[in-house]
Amino acid sequence: MVDFEEIKIDKDGTIEIEGRNDQGRELEITTRLGESGVTHVERD
Repeated sequence: MVDFEEIKIDKDGTIEIEGRNDQGRELEITTRLGESGVTHVERD
């Protein structure tokens, strides 16, 4: 389970989602509008 803290969509169609997983670790996911998958995942 992930709690989403922030969702950003820029003019180029890049979507950045920030949140925390069920263990409290930070998670950042990046994708683009129209893409069927994730383009980048960063865990802290």
